[in-house]
Amino acid sequence: MKRREFESLVTTRRSMSYVQTHFEILFDCFLKDMLLSIDKNYLADPFNSYGMYDPNDNFQNNVFLCLSNKVTDSIDNVEQFCDFFYDPNKLDKAIIELYGKIHAQYLLTYDGCKHAKKAWKEGFWGSCRNQNCKGYHLLPYGKSYIVNQYPMNLYCGCCGKLYSTDSEGVLDGAYFGPWFIPNFFLEYPELLPHSSYFLKTIPQCIYGYTIIQDPIFCESLQHENPPLPSRTFVHKTML
Repeated sequence: MKRREFESLVTTRRSMSYVQTHFEILFDCFLKDMLLSIDKNYLADPFNSYGMYDPNDNFQNNVFLCLSNKVTDSIDNVEQFCDFFYDPNKLDKAIIELYGKIHAQYLLTYDGCKHAKKAWKEGFWGSCRNQNCKGYHLLPYGKSYIVNQYPMNLYCGCCGKLYSTDSEGVLDGAYFGPWFIPNFFLEYPELLPHSSYFLKTIPQCIYGYTIIQDPIFCESLQHENPPLPSRTFVHKTML
C-alpha cells in the first residue's frame, strides 16, 4: 500500500470558517484515523518530548511550537508563520513525525495504555478478518522505533497474525513501536481470549529487555482475575 503524499494545507487553512491551530488541521487530515489524540498539556510539556528534537535548532524548535499549539492566534498568523520556511511541506512532515514519536512513548504510559484500552474496546483500529476470531479488535504494531523503516501493521491478539491497514495513508510503524502490545496485554491480560496465540507470536520485549513469562501465569490468562506475572528480564540490545 502506497504512502499518501503530504499535500499542502494552505488551501484548507483559508477555507476554514473558524480558528484551528496548524497542528489540529494536520491531525484531522492525516492522523485522526489511526493515532490517539493526546492531551494538549502532555504535548506542551517539553519533558515528554525530551531528546526527540533540538530546542536550540530554530526549525526543530518551531516544529515543537506548532505541535504544542503555541501558534493559535489566527489562521493568518499560522500562514505567516509557515511562510518563514521555504518548504511548508517539510514543516508538516516534521510536525507529524514528532507527534508520532511522542505518541509511541505516550502508549507506554499508564494514561496512554488506559486511553488505548478505551479505543480498542470501541474498535478504533478495526476488527480481525479471520472468521474464527469473531470480530476480535486489533491493535497497532510497529517493528521498530526508528522512523522510515517499517510501516504500521495491525495485530490480532486472538490468532496472532499481523495485517496491513486499509487506510489510504499508511503511517510509520515507529509511531506505535514493538513494545506497546506486550505492555498493553501485561497491563490488561483479561482482554486476551482463552485461545490466544499472543505469547507465541509477538516478541516479549519492553524497554529493551526480553520478558520470559512464567508458565503458570500464561495458563492463568483464561481466568478472570489472573495473578501478577512473574517476570524474568534478560538484557537485549536496544532497537
